[in-house]
Amino acid sequence: GERRSDESWIDVSTDSRCSTIVSLPDDIGVVTTQLFINRIEEEDLTEFRAWVEIAGSSQVTRNVVLTPITVTLHEPAAVWEGESSLFSGQISGTTEVPSSVFLVHQESGQRVPVTVLSPDGELELTVEHQLVRVFSTNQGSYFLLVSLSSGTVTSDPVPLTVKRRCRPFPAPPNTQLTSQELPSLYTLTVSCLSDQFVVMWEDRVRATCDTTRGVWNTTTLSPCTRTISVPEDSGGNA
Repeated sequence: GERRSDESWIDVSTDSRCSTIVSLPDDIGVVTTQLFINRIEEEDLTEFRAWVEIAGSSQVTRNVVLTPITVTLHEPAAVWEGESSLFSGQISGTTEVPSSVFLVHQESGQRVPVTVLSPDGELELTVEHQLVRVFSTNQGSYFLLVSLSSGTVTSDPVPLTVKRRCRPFPAPPNTQLTSQELPSLYTLTVSCLSDQFVVMWEDRVRATCDTTRGVWNTTTLSPCTRTISVPEDSGGNA
């Protein structure tokens, strides 16, 4: 057999990683030849062909291309505790439907079977799995473990972020709270119900929740107090 290298062909029989097995002729005279590569390297991801000598004449087979099998797992969106998380990915470079596909939690080693959505015969298979009601223990890195007839292939790990909610924060008297959500935190901001009120403590109008721990940065927010109008002194004496 030969392997293409740029514009030339290299005899793979001189490569210690390669071995060839030739069968005996079957009942109708067909001989099967198999080339085994012990350890695939980047230079092997190219075209191959074989020379066949029959009755003193030589023939060359059609070229075949060795393509890598790649497994990709997409990073899921961050979710709140108690919500579900959807994982999806692709298996490329093979027409074989895997015997098994698992989604593996790297920290705990727990694995769950994953559904292969695409039918056989395609060069890219789509996989999908939904974790229902995730909690802080589900946070961490995940990867796909794919079993094929040629061996197992894994994806690069991706992180799952599980956000934790802080306890409800009651609105102080005469106030309303406005929330704003950011990637790893959310805030509550105090405002008075009307212009008849003013904030009592200007340095306590905002609380921030650290969603990685589910903890507020303060335990109190300012109430609002009613404004009191003081009548002007008329200047007269009784």
